[in-house]
Amino acid sequence: MVIDLDRFRAINETLGHQGGDLVLIAVARRLQRACRTSDSVSRFGGDEFVMVVEDVDTVDNVRRVAQRVLDAMTTPIVIEGSELYLTVSVGVAINGYGATVDPKLAHELMRDADTAMYVAKAAGRNTTAVFEPQMRDRVALRLALSAALRQAVTHHELRLVYQPVFDCRDGRVVGAEALVRWQHPERGLVGPADFLDAAERSGLIVDIGGWVLAEACRQAAEWEHLCDDDFRVHVNLSARQLGDPGAVAQVRHALERHGTSPGRLRLDITEAALLDDPEGAARACEELVALGVGIAVDDFGTGHSALTTLQRFPVTALKIDRYFVARAPSDPRTARLVRGVVALAEALGLECVAEGVETKEQRRIVRDFGCDSYQGFLRARPGPAAYVTTLLEDSRRVSPPTLVIVRDAADS
Repeated sequence: MVIDLDRFRAINETLGHQGGDLVLIAVARRLQRACRTSDSVSRFGGDEFVMVVEDVDTVDNVRRVAQRVLDAMTTPIVIEGSELYLTVSVGVAINGYGATVDPKLAHELMRDADTAMYVAKAAGRNTTAVFEPQMRDRVALRLALSAALRQAVTHHELRLVYQPVFDCRDGRVVGAEALVRWQHPERGLVGPADFLDAAERSGLIVDIGGWVLAEACRQAAEWEHLCDDDFRVHVNLSARQLGDPGAVAQVRHALERHGTSPGRLRLDITEAALLDDPEGAARACEELVALGVGIAVDDFGTGHSALTTLQRFPVTALKIDRYFVARAPSDPRTARLVRGVVALAEALGLECVAEGVETKEQRRIVRDFGCDSYQGFLRARPGPAAYVTTLLEDSRRVSPPTLVIVRDAADS
C-alpha cells in the first residue's frame, strides 16, 4: 500500500519545514499503530509512506487494513498548539494471495500501488483505490494528454472565448467571462472539460492560467473605451494558481503590462479553492483586493462552508451556481434559496451574478429576486472577443431616450 498525505504542501507552507517534519513523525507513529504484527511500514520519501501487508486472502481483508489507516487520521494532530486535521490517499496493489513476490517484479508492484494512489486522490482524497490493469491505461492517456498540452502552451494553440454578462434591469452588457479553449491540430476546438483536469494534475494550470490572465487583461484594455464603468472581465482562478507564491505578482504584472484598470478585472474563485489552504488564500485575496481587483465566489452554494467563506475572505461578488438557477422555476424550496442568496449579497453589499440562465422564466426569477446580473445561453453563448466588441458597440449606438414634455390643456 502506498500512503500519501493530502495537501501536505499547505502544511509545510504554514508551519515551515520543521513543523512539517513533526507532522510526518506523528503520522508515522499512527501508521505503526494501524499495522498488524505481520505488516511493516516505512517512509518512502517526502510525504509518502509504504506499508507491506502480508497474509491476506481476500481483497476485503486488504481494504479493512487500508480502512484502519484512514481511521488513524480521523483525530487531529496537535503541533505547536495547533490542531491539524489530516487525510491520506491509499493506493493498493496485490501480488497474489499467498504468492511470493519476485524481487525483480517488486518495482512493478510499487508502480501499480502508486498508480492506484493517484486514482484515490482523483476520487476526492481520503479514500482507497485498489489497482486494476485499466488504471495503467488511464494513467498512460493522462501522461500523453499532459505532454500534448505542454506542447499546446509552447505552440500557442490556446484560445480565449468570452461569455457576456448582462444587467438584469436594463439588459446592458456589464461584463464578460474569459473561457479557455484548445485549438487542437487534429481534434479541432477542444473544451476545458477535456484538458483542464490534466493541466491541474501536471501543474500546467499555473502557466495556462497566467496566459489566460494576461490575454484577458489585454482584451479588457481594448474594451476600455467602449464600456461603462461597471463593466468587468471575469477570469477563473484555480486552487493551484491561488496557492502559487507568485500569484499576486502575476496579476499585478498583467495589469501593468497592458495598462488595464484593476477595477476592470474580477477573479472568479470557487469555495473549494478558497478553502484548500484558507490562510494562504485569505492573504492572497487581501493583496489582490488591495490592488483594486474584485473577487467573486464562483458556484456559490455548492461548497460546505458558504457563510464561513463570506466571513473570512474579502469577496466583492457572489455567482449563484447554475444548478440552483435551473431548478428555481420548478422547485419552490430552491427558489427560496436563490432569493436568500440574493438577499444575503445585498445585505453584505456584494454584487450578485446568476450563472447558467437558459430560459426566460429563469431570467424573470433572478431579476425579480433582485439579482444584479446574469449570464447564460438565453442571451449569449461563449464567443470570440469580436462578438463582445460588437455588443458593446451596438449598445453605444443606441440613442438616449428622448425627453417628452406633456403639457396640461389648461396651460395652453
